[in-house]
Amino acid sequence: MENNIDNQPMESSASAPKKIGKIRGGYLVVVESFRMLGKNRSIMIFPLLSMIFELMLVAVFWAGYFYLYGFEENAFEKVDRTTMYSSLFAFYIIGFFIASFFQAGLVAVVSGQINGRKLSFNEGMSVAAAHTGKIFSWSIVAATVGVVLQMIADKNKTIGRLVANIFGLAWDIITFFIVPVLILENETIGGSLKRSGAIFKNKWGQTLTANFSTALFFGVLVILAIIVFFVPIVIFRPGVWFSILSLVLLAVSIILITVLSSTIEGIYRVILYEYAAHDRLPESFTKELVVGAIKTDRQSPQ
Repeated sequence: MENNIDNQPMESSASAPKKIGKIRGGYLVVVESFRMLGKNRSIMIFPLLSMIFELMLVAVFWAGYFYLYGFEENAFEKVDRTTMYSSLFAFYIIGFFIASFFQAGLVAVVSGQINGRKLSFNEGMSVAAAHTGKIFSWSIVAATVGVVLQMIADKNKTIGRLVANIFGLAWDIITFFIVPVLILENETIGGSLKRSGAIFKNKWGQTLTANFSTALFFGVLVILAIIVFFVPIVIFRPGVWFSILSLVLLAVSIILITVLSSTIEGIYRVILYEYAAHDRLPESFTKELVVGAIKTDRQSPQ
């Protein structure tokens, strides 16, 4: 496979192998990912811009909806199925394109850093822009699957949603490495899907599930933000301006935590891809750390 970024691996840590528990492994991955972010803070710009553009997309679509159908309580019932699913398809295409485009830039920068190159934000964006066609094609495929799953869920609130959730989970597994493969390997959309699924299955085992340490870490931060900025409003019932200031600070805190969470998750996913596909790790990581941060049903092949 061809790679758009230099493939000179950095030497992994030479520390003696030792068993690392899943909780500690997940924690160490968060710490090491923060260290990678500290070396190139521009990585954070990708999730931030992605969030901004996606919020703008949501605002535009809701504005269009209210403009066409008004604010009546039963306005949604006026929308026929064809219009609803067509609009949802367009929404998904744009949304997936935004998310995948900025994720592609992040993938390029992090992969470059793992391979000994420090790419700037602009260089990451250039890599993403060079793959605009593939990213758009992938967005159409992802949007199609998303609409089909929504149609299945709408057929029956119980069975339909269950089936949609099962197929959605399987789709998430197959596409776990789709953006790194699209950007770093010379594959078609179909080839990228097969390659992503193969990397996931062959390296980590069919029942691999990501450890929840990362989500727990940032979940705790959100809870702390709520305790600091919202709970005092409920308990002490301060003045209007203090309450407004506290709510603004809470919103800003949650946005920053979300951006940080997306950044760390993006870094971690590229690290998993580089190790799963090429046996490459950042110099501060060890194989035991990465394997310790996930669950598998069998020993990973060497």
